[in-house]
Amino acid sequence: MSQLSDCTDTTLAGASKRVVIVGGGFCGVLALANLVDQAETPCSIVLVEANGAPGAGVAYGTPERVHLLNVRTECIGAFADQPDGFYRWLQSPNGKTQAERFAPGVVLTRDSFAPRALYGAYLRQILAESLLKAKAKGIFVQIRQVSAIGASLVDSRTQQVMVTLECGAMQQNLLADALVLATGNPPPRRLAFEAGLGEGAGNYVVDVWRPQPYSRYPQRVSELPATAEIVLVGTGLTLIDTVLTLRAHGYQGRITAISRHGWLPAVHARTRPYPAWELTTHPERAPQSALGLFRRLRAEIEHAATLGYDWRSVIDSLRPVTPTLWRRLGFDERRKFQRHLATLWNIQRHRLAPELGAQLQAMQERGELRIVAGTIREVNPTDDGLAVSYCRRGTRHLETIDAALLLNCAGPDYELLNSGHRLLDNLCKRGLITVGPLGIGLKLTSRGTAQGRAPDAIFPLGSLLVGELLESTAVPELREQAKLVAQKVLRRLTQVERRIHVDKIVLPTQPQRPFWTRSIYLGRSTTPHFDSRIYAL
Repeated sequence: MSQLSDCTDTTLAGASKRVVIVGGGFCGVLALANLVDQAETPCSIVLVEANGAPGAGVAYGTPERVHLLNVRTECIGAFADQPDGFYRWLQSPNGKTQAERFAPGVVLTRDSFAPRALYGAYLRQILAESLLKAKAKGIFVQIRQVSAIGASLVDSRTQQVMVTLECGAMQQNLLADALVLATGNPPPRRLAFEAGLGEGAGNYVVDVWRPQPYSRYPQRVSELPATAEIVLVGTGLTLIDTVLTLRAHGYQGRITAISRHGWLPAVHARTRPYPAWELTTHPERAPQSALGLFRRLRAEIEHAATLGYDWRSVIDSLRPVTPTLWRRLGFDERRKFQRHLATLWNIQRHRLAPELGAQLQAMQERGELRIVAGTIREVNPTDDGLAVSYCRRGTRHLETIDAALLLNCAGPDYELLNSGHRLLDNLCKRGLITVGPLGIGLKLTSRGTAQGRAPDAIFPLGSLLVGELLESTAVPELREQAKLVAQKVLRRLTQVERRIHVDKIVLPTQPQRPFWTRSIYLGRSTTPHFDSRIYAL
């Protein structure tokens, strides 16, 4: 596959219906794949991904073999109607080749938790197959490795939007009938002590997924002595990956992880499905307070134990009705949940592969990993690292660690205005999207589109829906979203096609210029140019 990786002037060929997808991770690729699968007439699709080649995103683009999925291979297929698709792909020649590359010597069964890098290879295969299918169906697909930095409403009647792309000092405008926002997980929460460190604090890693080029983490941590100590802020899923990365790159010293509660994610276990019960059969009758829901859930878990069911079965039974339960909570109750109960829910809901749980337990028993419930009060530079001062939970006594490195593992910050995402910030300022409840994600219309000045044309999915759905980051939820978004976009394109047809009839003296003749100008260039590196399979 070839790809357009610069900002050369480009004229998009194809049909008069245009879709722009921003984001080339799981959500973006699956939105594209579902659009191609479901489309019955030609259209043009542009997939925009600024950070490297599309197909895996941050979660599945990790090169570390020690980073495992937290869902079994048998049920993490990328398509809603093929939950075992990943496992079946592993049995194919390409799947076996990739498995040997990313998990050499490992027998992957239906019950396995495979490396995330292997799942990334599976997603890239889906992308490649979608491009071939698009060619056969006359669908024009282009992939652009540039940044989407803004968009404006062209016409309130047609609700077309003009998306601005940027590469270096050059910009380009791209007309879209439908804009799909698949921007992925936001960056981690910024921590209070960061202000005093300055931008050049080489011993502090703001984002472990995108460390500074000059940081020792992760490639050079083996240079640290065995007597060194590294401090991690946060004890959620990001901590797990970070600890494994440190060990995989040869770090021998102690690791201390500090979080408010000091809770690690729970571990998966093989369970049996829990029978239908009150909250799953009649969610409309559920308590409308966060505390009431938790008390009802706890009571059901205790009842399930008397019947021989694991607590995980009860939690998992709520998955289909979680959005309904969440929407029934008022603003104040959602805020209480986020403040007091979200951490407890997340560690029970988003669990670890058993082998990773065993590794962490062994590290704790050997004294290599220490979990502290507390709060970091201040961080000060020293000659060879950072002095990290913290108070344990329930005390005011200040303790200090001489840390060689301090790593932010606090997890994504879903408050939209904190994301620093140029496109989302621009869309908010222009009124094309609206910040969601509690400032988390986007506010939606009753149709599931973005509430704003173009509610027919902007389609968010993934982490942007956390505020509206609560659960919107795991594959089973995201694959269903991708399918539904594709259906909505295609309905939108059908309406666009009808409008164009009517306009041509009503205004015969103003012929529509075919889309393939439109020139998209870059900078001051005025010469249309076709680039052979465009995806036009």
